Amino acid sequence: MIDLLVGQKGLGKTKKLVELANERTSKSDGTVVLVAKENNLTFDLAHSVRLIGIKDYDIDDFMGLYGFICGVCAGNYDVTDILIDSIFEPDKINIDELVSFIERLARICQNSDITLTLAVPVVITDLPGRMQSVAELKEH
Repeated sequence: MIDLLVGQKGLGKTKKLVELANERTSKSDGTVVLVAKENNLTFDLAHSVRLIGIKDYDIDDFMGLYGFICGVCAGNYDVTDILIDSIFEPDKINIDELVSFIERLARICQNSDITLTLAVPVVITDLPGRMQSVAELKEH
């Protein structure tokens, strides 16, 4: 399952992801992973949440992020939840690439039984209607 947390930059999506990560780790029998730009959320997260700062991996597009997420899933058999903060700037997000990325991730999540929550700094009206068949959209 994929949840999209959408809304303009600065509306509190990161705070909501931290809350979700802490909530899910208390209910998970496996590993909850939060992917963010940097490791500056360490003190906000429960100690059992795995925080990955993506800045050091030189990922600058959705295909690179897709490969990274596949690697996290392949390397950790017990991942139950992956939460991804808004790691790309709003002006660098191509909606068609975002849709393709999410469609590909939906297959990975279904096959691996992983819940993925992705915070994206876009307005919900900018997303095509077919997104609703792949992900649950939550405006924040």
